[in-house]
Amino acid sequence: MASDKLNNKDLNQNFKVKGVWWIPSKEDKQEFAGELIYENGHITLELFGSFWKSLNEHNHNEVIFGLTSQGDKITLLDTFQIRSKMSFPGFKIEVYTANLMLIGFHISSIDSPEIQSVAFTTNHLSNWLSISPFKINEIMEKDGSLKQLNVHYKFPEIFSFKCEINGEQTTVKSTYAMNSSGDAIDQFNMNHSSYLKITPESKRSIKWFHKTIFEIKSLLTLLTGHSLSFNKIIVYGDVTQTINSTEIREKGLLFVRQIKQSTARELQSYDLLITYKDLQKKFQIIFTKWFELKEELDSIYNLVVGNFYRESYLETDFLNLMHSIEGFHRLRYGGKYIKQEEYELYLKNINEIIDNQKLNNDLKQRMKGMLVYGNEFSLRKRIKDLFNKIDEETIKILIGNNEKPNAFIDKIVNTRNHLTHPDKRNIPNLIQTDELFQINHQLKCLAMILLLTTLCVPEKMIAQKLKVNRFYNRLLP
Repeated sequence: MASDKLNNKDLNQNFKVKGVWWIPSKEDKQEFAGELIYENGHITLELFGSFWKSLNEHNHNEVIFGLTSQGDKITLLDTFQIRSKMSFPGFKIEVYTANLMLIGFHISSIDSPEIQSVAFTTNHLSNWLSISPFKINEIMEKDGSLKQLNVHYKFPEIFSFKCEINGEQTTVKSTYAMNSSGDAIDQFNMNHSSYLKITPESKRSIKWFHKTIFEIKSLLTLLTGHSLSFNKIIVYGDVTQTINSTEIREKGLLFVRQIKQSTARELQSYDLLITYKDLQKKFQIIFTKWFELKEELDSIYNLVVGNFYRESYLETDFLNLMHSIEGFHRLRYGGKYIKQEEYELYLKNINEIIDNQKLNNDLKQRMKGMLVYGNEFSLRKRIKDLFNKIDEETIKILIGNNEKPNAFIDKIVNTRNHLTHPDKRNIPNLIQTDELFQINHQLKCLAMILLLTTLCVPEKMIAQKLKVNRFYNRLLP
């Protein structure tokens, strides 16, 4: 692992650096030597000494400042000590980890509004934006040999719009970076990276930006139909100088914990489910809607998007997907058999009848507790209602032409109930083990359709994309 300057590192590169470290909030500032290790997304600081005179003095979540041997300023945020060791003869070593690391400048806390904007790139972002800035033209000799190779780079078009994000009016903008290197004699290299940049009207904390960019990544995950990871996150702070009316700001790199996928897929633009090009006229509406509905549907967002990142048992995935579909219907459409006020009157009468029976008191409470939610639609009715809101052609793409919707609904509901409340009785029409992987894929597609149509993505577009996309149609009937 290299120990050179860190300003060109990205989140996929491991490194180790030596430096001095201190806690800025402590009155008796003491600097200690130590080594910072960034490996596979984990941030670890091995400190040669101790910030604390006693265990009672130690606090979690302290901000730790660092200055590397190469002159890089580092801020470690959301930190906690994971172990310490002492040998005789020798000196104490404390080991810390952090959830966030800012390289480039120091900030006072995770909550202080010191950040002006953040630009980030993920894997597949250029493909999703449908950006192909390089054009290659070959000029051939008459004998078929190559005479000339022209490489042309065209600056991409950008989009920009404003919307409210997490309580702040914010500008969302596509941007890019193009780097070149080489002596133009033996070699010449050009590299393009696409970014999304978010700039709120007033400065916000690194915590606000961290939350926001992860939420944007979740939306992109749902649109692309694939898990994504941050490649680079650029942070802009205070103005340091102004040159020809142009503000020069503090600039740093943010390193965050993120789930690493065990298998990295090599994807092309046609592998992505829905791209920016497909939604160009609607993207601002979809983006704004995502944040408008976040408070209402946050738990459903997390369940559905989380399915792209976690690796768990098939049964666990099945239950989470069923829970997300049921929860979506409850939050969006409610679902009562009769008006709740009317049900409360029936409930009062039924409870009086139960109280008058010569039954075990625990059983009485159990029966009364079950009736509290008796006016809510059953899972079966909720899913039937959702199917009634979806086009027949979309349902055929999801479950195939040979299966009836009611039979499919019975199968997934019976299986959910059986897994939730195991029963020795012979339950008919259950999903078999060898079917579960495909059923989970169908339910995942259904959950995506429900969320995306709520965001104003046309259902016919989603259905057609599922039908022709090679990563999705191979697992649909």
